[in-house]
This record gives sequence, C-alpha cells and structure tokens, in this order.
Amino acid sequence: MLTDFGRQMKEKQKARNTYGLRERQFSGYVGEAMETKGSSTELLYVFLESRLDNATFRAGLSSSRSLARQMTSHGHITVNGKKMTIPSYRVKKGDIIGIREGSKKSPLFADISAKLDKHTMPVWMTIDAKKMEATVIGTPKVEEAADAGIDLSTVIGYYSR
Repeated sequence: MLTDFGRQMKEKQKARNTYGLRERQFSGYVGEAMETKGSSTELLYVFLESRLDNATFRAGLSSSRSLARQMTSHGHITVNGKKMTIPSYRVKKGDIIGIREGSKKSPLFADISAKLDKHTMPVWMTIDAKKMEATVIGTPKVEEAADAGIDLSTVIGYYSR
C-alpha cells in the first residue's frame, strides 16, 4: 500500500521518465509552472509538451522522444527554417518544425512521408507530409493529456510539500 507521498513520487517519476528529463530540469519546469499565474497543472503540461523534442515526436517526425531529442541535438531539425540544436527550445504558435534539407536523404528519415500520412496529429499541430513539416497552430491543452496516463496535479502536489 502506497502512502500519499509514495503515490505522488511515483507519478512524478512517471512524468519525468515519459519526457526524458533529469530531476533538476523537471523541477525547474514545475517551479516555473507554480510561480506563473494560472493553473499550475495546465502550465506544466504546456511547458512539457511545447519542448522541441516532444513536439518533434508528437508531429511524427521521430518514433520516440529520445530519438527526437537526439535528432534535435545533432542538427536534423529546423524551426522556422533555422537549424535548432536545443531539445528544450519552447515552440510557440506559428512555429514550423521541419527536417533540415541536408538530413532528408538520411536513412533516419526513409519512408517518413508514408508514416506521416498515417500519423495522428495532436489538436495543436498540423502536418504537411510532402514538405515534412509540422506547424504549431495552438497550445497544448491538459484535457488531451489523458492519453499519457499521467496525473500532473499529483506531480504539483509532490513539489508543493
């Protein structure tokens, strides 16, 4: 039987591991969400979902968040036509996430157009499979988080102690 603290810690670890973040970086996002005016739970979700590595994964340009992080670090991903090597870069409404021209011939992106046609996009993004680009058209909503199976309000409760 888990205590409240144990349940909160387990949820925090699940969220941290889902997004592939270290404790210090994750607690920074939580701290920022708690300090900013508004719903801490919603803000934390927006901060985590709008990371470039996560947005690349959500757009279907990679098969996992860790691969998206590596692709970004190695310079394969562009934001608004400029090479971006920072996985924690926060995408905002109107940003266009794409694959660098020189990287499109890489075996990493073989058959990507076919995969993108079958990929289910989050509500806050659109995809152009031919150009291999995703456009951010809104902000992530915490109601969409149900698929992740993470209770972010429990995570906020853990850090509120």
